[in-house]
Amino acid sequence: MDNNNFCNLFEKSKIQTIAQLQSKMQITEQTVRNHLKRVGALTSYNKRGAYYTLPTTPCFNENGIWKKDGICFSTRGSLKQTFIHFISESTKGMNSSEIEEILLIPMDGVINLYRTLPEIQREKIGGRFIYFSSKEEVYSKQKESRVGFNKETTVPKSVSDEDGFFILQEKANHSSLEAKDISTELKKQGRLVTQDAVESFFVEKSLIGKSDFEHLKALSVLSKKLSFLFHSKNLLLPNTSFTFDSRNDTDVKLEGKSTRTAPPRQVHTLIGSFSANDVLTKTKNGMQGSRELQSIVAPGCNYAFDVIELIGKKRYHKHQQLLEIQVYLKEQYNLSISKNEINYLSKKFIVYLSILHEQSSCKILEKMKDNGGNILHLDAMGVKGGERLITGIDSITNFVLSNAKISSESEEKIVPFLEVIKKRYGKPLRVVLDMGIGILNAVKKVFKKPKILICHYHFLRDIGKDLLSKNYETIWSRLRHFGFLEKLRDLRKSLKSIISESECIIEDFESCITKNKKPTNKDDQFIIVMLYTLLEWILSWKNEGGGYGFPFDRPKYDLGVRLQKSWDVIENISNNSSFSNSKLEKIYFKFRDIVKEIVEDKELDSAISALKSEIIVFDKLRDAMLWCSSKQNHFCPRKRNRIISGHSVLPRNPSEQFGDFA
Repeated sequence: MDNNNFCNLFEKSKIQTIAQLQSKMQITEQTVRNHLKRVGALTSYNKRGAYYTLPTTPCFNENGIWKKDGICFSTRGSLKQTFIHFISESTKGMNSSEIEEILLIPMDGVINLYRTLPEIQREKIGGRFIYFSSKEEVYSKQKESRVGFNKETTVPKSVSDEDGFFILQEKANHSSLEAKDISTELKKQGRLVTQDAVESFFVEKSLIGKSDFEHLKALSVLSKKLSFLFHSKNLLLPNTSFTFDSRNDTDVKLEGKSTRTAPPRQVHTLIGSFSANDVLTKTKNGMQGSRELQSIVAPGCNYAFDVIELIGKKRYHKHQQLLEIQVYLKEQYNLSISKNEINYLSKKFIVYLSILHEQSSCKILEKMKDNGGNILHLDAMGVKGGERLITGIDSITNFVLSNAKISSESEEKIVPFLEVIKKRYGKPLRVVLDMGIGILNAVKKVFKKPKILICHYHFLRDIGKDLLSKNYETIWSRLRHFGFLEKLRDLRKSLKSIISESECIIEDFESCITKNKKPTNKDDQFIIVMLYTLLEWILSWKNEGGGYGFPFDRPKYDLGVRLQKSWDVIENISNNSSFSNSKLEKIYFKFRDIVKEIVEDKELDSAISALKSEIIVFDKLRDAMLWCSSKQNHFCPRKRNRIISGHSVLPRNPSEQFGDFA
């Protein structure tokens, strides 16, 4: 086998083991290893080095690391070589957490294995092991950067998380305080933390030289870890201010030293509210603000991105009302915000999400290529005759590829939308759509000779409407004629009041059932429970169905059937019961008269009978097409669709059939 054919084995699965390649090639293990060596295959540095990939496959990050499905590769080769490289090249040595953050794998076992390597050495600083290069000139520079002094010092005892919390709280609220000042303030509070311990704590948490807001973030993380459950009012004092200096942005090219401070603005985050002072610097593009502040809050906005994200998730994921979100922010974060502002920020969330989605197009495309392509589902929704929202989804990954508002489902309105999808993601393997002419013509125009699948849901819905609509509308027309629903609700309230007056009714009935004693129709308790159950059943008619809408769900037909079935029970009570409670007797006969008038309506009875026969035919079609089976009440997986090309139906060839995703 030549190198090209061998490389083709990685086309579908980018990462493979020797056993997988051996199974595909039907050759010995040594021959597989020879092929891997010839093509320069890369070996994973975790998973015991059992995985291989082609050198052209990885998309390495800035550290030369590529991680996919939990498997890691490095430009430096093995884990040992990678480990030594990052320790040796670091400016101030590295602790286990810092190494883990770069290598993207747990380091507990690795640290113990490699701590005796001749290329590195370790030293305990601030109660934590720091790994340095064993070369003396490199080591001295690394340690000086890490600790900040050259002379011998006594290593202080490690600071507890609780003391660390109060250290950070002092620093966040009084950014000008030095380690000595913080130690003095804590002693006033009865906490014996030395100056050296404070300095060691900042070194351990990698906070030396970090901004004021970084201290606040570290404080928030530590408070959650300790389960303090402090709200923002407990983390920051009133009128706390932070300064953000654009001159600290390493990627900004300054022009001279011209600076000015923007007017302070109040910034509200989930970890506290503070006044932000932004030091602007002159660049070739004008006055540049701090990148750090821009990563926290948008220009001209007072509410940080984390607040907007929380509001968006509560609004659109949890479907909470504005008042619910307002109360939650106040109780959990001590953040007072009006409902109008919450509504505005929720709309901002959608805009930011749309921008982020567009920026992620390359990653989405890469994921879809890994799956062999995409199957594009298209559909539009909206008020009839009004604007529509059209959406395109890849049914394999369930990624939303694009959506847009259009004035109508005409070809000329849909073509620009499809052009955007084509430009970003290319031509899909298949396109799934309803039977609308406008969307069909637009697909044919944008994607030359596309393979089109007709959506079973829309296909069945259109057939069902043609088949069932006439009798279904007749049923609803006749039921509305009687105007009985409000009357039944009043009767239910009356029965509930009887039950409330005698709370033992339900208990007696339950006891009767559990003791296998059959209640008789002459018992008032039996009649009350029976009538109340019937009313609850009739009035819950809207709850039937799987949420697909008509003709898959037929709640108005179900209401008519429930009334007919209830009549048999009501009539049986009349023939075999006597009433000792006059109020109950009055309710019963009123209920009986309402239901009797409805079930004796010949036009309604005829429509229900006719629709019942039509439903049998429609449900057989649903079962035959394997979509939303009438025998299932839950959501059915997507089943096969027939592939339509022009006007011909292609045979069901398994190699050509993508209907399981449609």
